[in-house]
Amino acid sequence: MRPATLLVLLAAALTAGCTQIQPNWTDIPGTDLAQRNAFRLDTATPPEGLDEEEQQRWDERRKLVRGLVSQELTAKGYRETINDPDFLVRFWGKRGGAYSKFRYSGEQKGTIDIRAMDPETGKWLWHGWASETIVRRLDAEDELRKAVPMILEKFPRSATTLQ
Repeated sequence: MRPATLLVLLAAALTAGCTQIQPNWTDIPGTDLAQRNAFRLDTATPPEGLDEEEQQRWDERRKLVRGLVSQELTAKGYRETINDPDFLVRFWGKRGGAYSKFRYSGEQKGTIDIRAMDPETGKWLWHGWASETIVRRLDAEDELRKAVPMILEKFPRSATTLQ
């Protein structure tokens, strides 16, 4: 076998099953997100019918995403609070068209969705998400570690950090 053919086959084998995370975001016109200072992360509730192992995996991923979101927003000058937040942050995972428990099998499109909302009106202030095709994997933690910072890269910095 020729060396060039061998290199092409090796590259194909190494990248089989790998896809690229595709982040997206929407700035909602007329919002004043950068003028707000404090956020609260809303706690997601698990889907019904999880067995013990699935519940544990779901809890681990929720904690992972929660920590990543908090870290990214804090780095942008916001502070996390429980009482009287200026905006709420909600996140969830889904696969295909249905919301899921951050667990994928076979070849499916997995999505992590993050939204900032006004705590009083429920109006969206910002929306970001990332998708990736998951191939033969039951563990999405690596993808979540990459996707959350990519999504929040375009989240506006707090005005307090710009002064």
